[in-house]
Amino acid sequence: MFGSSFMAGAFLCALRLAGNNDGLVVTTNPPFLGFAAALVKWLRRKPYVNIVHDVYPDTAVSAGLIRRSSLVTFLWERITRLILRAATANVVIGRDMETLVRKKLGPRYRGQVVLIPNWADPKIAPISHDRNDFRREHNPQGHFLIQYSGTMARIHNVEPLVEAAALLQDQPILFQFIGEGFKKPLAQKMVQDLGLTNVQFLPFQPEERLAKVLSAADLAAVCLAPEFTGSSVPSKSYGVMAAGVPILGLLEPESEIGLTIKETDCGLVIPQASGQAVAEAIKALSANPERCKQMGENGRRAYEQRFTLEFAAAQFDRLFRNVFLERTGQGLNRR
Repeated sequence: MFGSSFMAGAFLCALRLAGNNDGLVVTTNPPFLGFAAALVKWLRRKPYVNIVHDVYPDTAVSAGLIRRSSLVTFLWERITRLILRAATANVVIGRDMETLVRKKLGPRYRGQVVLIPNWADPKIAPISHDRNDFRREHNPQGHFLIQYSGTMARIHNVEPLVEAAALLQDQPILFQFIGEGFKKPLAQKMVQDLGLTNVQFLPFQPEERLAKVLSAADLAAVCLAPEFTGSSVPSKSYGVMAAGVPILGLLEPESEIGLTIKETDCGLVIPQASGQAVAEAIKALSANPERCKQMGENGRRAYEQRFTLEFAAAQFDRLFRNVFLERTGQGLNRR
């Protein structure tokens, strides 16, 4: 009932706003918001840009929330394709996502996909460990700190990190999980069952402490289970890069973040991650601080070049001018 009333309200709001504007911008969260924009396009002849943060129903299917062969999946897939095809442009946040979206669009609509990566909070910058009170507070012994910061959702394969912690109990290495989500109680139970003392869980931290929180780590874990490759992109990676911290990617090499890590040499990718593989990688990196420092610096440099708010805003500005102003003959040539 709530979903139906929200969609009705969204449609009426979009219909009203479209009358005095050149078009609409919608996102895939909530998933059916684009359907309201498609209806407005047909009724008011106004274009819309669809920003794809997650690809549905693929994400829901991979998470086990709905069955691939169900009627719900069939109808959701058709609605998704309608939204994508009716959009004047679809913005995707990763190359793997671009491949998946183009497949849904089909060959007739290939010109409607624009890749614009996400960005990190401009306030995030590296803070040295000796000036970081968050690190001193939560890691007073100065252990090599592996940090997972963010939502622990169904799509995030955090289990290998706990398994690695069990294999590294005798090492001066601390595993830190910050945030909430579906996987958090599961990870906490694993830690309890294994009797681990080298793992700590913290709640989400205040936004104003984000730079200190991310900079506290020696190595930051970014997780995405293989089955979600293309349907989601863990954009938290850009905050880690902004903080100058190397990334331990528990994800596929051909995923957007996997490609980024390889291209910029800002970390290490472990596909189909197991606890043993993760433990071996962490142990090797903890023994090579110079290599970690270099990868962190590489990440910061890549962030400044490709993943700032200013860089993304310039690309969105160009896109919006092309889509919306060309209707009045003021737009730029579309490429």
